[in-house]
Amino acid sequence: LEFIFKNANPKDLIVIANRLQNSFANPLTQKSKESYQESTFYENDKKISRNQAMQLWFQKLEDIVKKAEKNGINILYMMPFPEFGLPAKSCIYSASRQSCSKSSKKVLLKNYYYLNQNLINLSNYYKNFELIDPFKDLCDEDFCFMKGLSNDKTKEVFYYVDDNHLSTEGTRMLYEQITTKINEF
Repeated sequence: LEFIFKNANPKDLIVIANRLQNSFANPLTQKSKESYQESTFYENDKKISRNQAMQLWFQKLEDIVKKAEKNGINILYMMPFPEFGLPAKSCIYSASRQSCSKSSKKVLLKNYYYLNQNLINLSNYYKNFELIDPFKDLCDEDFCFMKGLSNDKTKEVFYYVDDNHLSTEGTRMLYEQITTKINEF
């Protein structure tokens, strides 16, 4: 980040996307459960709890936002994405295709609650920190979908290439939201 801040100009935009939910939200798949259970967190060579690590992470994010604000730089942050129990390719061939290609929006939002609240609080406090919410474009009132109509509504497409990474078509679903936020800066 030091390189970015050293070379950035006022009105530049930093985009942050990560898998924060892997470390700080309850895992939804066997693969993420194993990773979650094996995670250990340290600060200054001292082991700390998952909750302490999350608080520290958000404090460091706020420090980045403050520094960016001081330099006239804007930040666009991608909130956690909906996740699924199976990768897209496995879901295609699964006998339970219909159920594996959607996830309960309520369950996911409950699982991401503390992460999302921390991000929303930062966004409400700092004018240079805006959020992209994938749930707005990849979910309806009840479910989030691995597949659906393309952005131009002409064909059915997969929004994901696996259980948590967007395909090109999935990225296109977020295009309008991203463009609007960029133009607001």
